[in-house]
Amino acid sequence: MGRTRHMRAINRVGGVLCLEYINTVGEIDQESGKPVERLNTYEDLLVWSIEGEVLSEAASHKLGQAGAAYPDEAARAVYRAQETREMLYRLFRMVSAGEIPASKDLNDFNLARSEALAHTYIAPQGQGFAWAWRDDEALDRMLHPVIRSAAELLTSPDLSRIKACVGTDCRWLFLDMSKNKSRRWCDMNDCGNRHKARRHYQKRRVSM
Repeated sequence: MGRTRHMRAINRVGGVLCLEYINTVGEIDQESGKPVERLNTYEDLLVWSIEGEVLSEAASHKLGQAGAAYPDEAARAVYRAQETREMLYRLFRMVSAGEIPASKDLNDFNLARSEALAHTYIAPQGQGFAWAWRDDEALDRMLHPVIRSAAELLTSPDLSRIKACVGTDCRWLFLDMSKNKSRRWCDMNDCGNRHKARRHYQKRRVSM
């Protein structure tokens, strides 16, 4: 339960599934210079998937049992999850800076996109049809909706609204849906307040 509370404590500010997934890292650790990892175990991945409404409780329970039965495969799924997240981070970080992503990241993304879409099908819904996901037992199946979300964002008019938080110790990304695209912080109550506190401290030191 402690780990579940830890995952639920993640502030969801990305505005779209793929950016929320990218933000499953914490602030940059001052000693190591690296962001704090939040997806350390397969349980972490499952909890995030439930909280992000990527998996149902039933599907998560089923995958949890499979992960417990095949721990090596579960560990590989966590590794793929981390690698996929970092690839998406590099891709969207470049986009947020108005630059073209590296060819390798685009190639890796397109491979992941092809694999993800292979798990979709068209099903009746109401008076029409809708995309649906196959109920397979792949331990990394929660990554497929994330990849599809990324593909939709990359081809949407909101591409220019992707921003990187300007916080010194933050690497979170978000959609800036403000009218004049003036948002600077992932969360004004978090990075924004820390920045204001830091500036206030520096001003006091100068005036002393």
